[in-house]
Amino acid sequence: MRVYDVSFRAKTEGAEEYVSVGDEWIVYSTDNSEAIKAVCGSYPSRWDGMRCDELTPILESGLFRLWEKRGRRFPFATTGYGSVEETIVFLSRVLDGCTRYPHAFVVVRIE
Repeated sequence: MRVYDVSFRAKTEGAEEYVSVGDEWIVYSTDNSEAIKAVCGSYPSRWDGMRCDELTPILESGLFRLWEKRGRRFPFATTGYGSVEETIVFLSRVLDGCTRYPHAFVVVRIE
């Protein structure tokens, strides 16, 4: 199974290098990435390099759509079915990071 790892990088004014901000990498299976594309309009891999304040409205909109589907499963996951609840947790964690660090940049790596 491959996963998306999402984190945030920022630098303070006058600093030369970016540093990681936030607690840890946020992990989500790429097997269920179609669910995110369906509600957010793009795969998480497209978020790499975006500023958090640009991603925030996309995440909010996606979460709103997911709340309407609670209790269901996504039939298009490549291995089994991904749950709406798992996707809500992932997007909520990314949104929380973006809210705490609105001027940070999103880092996405696929492993």
